[in-house]
Amino acid sequence: MLVHPSPHLLPALLLLAACSATSTSTAPPPPKPIAEPAPLVAEAPEPARVVAEAPELLRLSGALEHQPYDARRKSIESYLGAEFFLNAADGARHVLRPTAAHPREELLRFAGQRVEIAAEYTEGELPDPNESYPTEPDGAPLRRGAGMRVLEIRALP
Repeated sequence: MLVHPSPHLLPALLLLAACSATSTSTAPPPPKPIAEPAPLVAEAPEPARVVAEAPELLRLSGALEHQPYDARRKSIESYLGAEFFLNAADGARHVLRPTAAHPREELLRFAGQRVEIAAEYTEGELPDPNESYPTEPDGAPLRRGAGMRVLEIRALP
C-alpha cells in the first residue's frame, strides 16, 4: 500500500533537509588543545652570579674637628654618635666614623690638624621601631652611624 504525503508535510520536510545540509557543510571549530598542567615542583632557577664590588674609596682632605657630646643627654648628637668631622676646603662637612684600623683614639690625635683621608660612605642603620628617634624632614627615621668610615688617614703639612 502506497501512502501519499500530505501537501502540508512536504514543505516542512524540504526545510528540514535544507537545514541539515547547511549544518553539515560548516564543520564545528576544532577543539582547543588542552594546556599541560604545571609541574608540581618548580625547577629551581640557576643561581645568580653576583660579583661583589669593592666599596668606592673617596679621598678627602680638610681640617679634622673633634666635637665631643654627652652620651647621657638625649640629643641628636648623642643619638647619632658623631663626634669627628672633616671640614673640607669646598665647605662640605663630613661625619667621620672610626674603624678597627683607625679607632677613636687615633682620630683624637689628629683633632685640629689638616688631614687627608681615604674613606667609604656608610648609610648607617635604622633605629628600633619600638624606641623614640629623631626624624628626617620627610618623616623617615634618622639613621644611626651614617658617615665616612676612615680607612686611611695622614696629616698634611
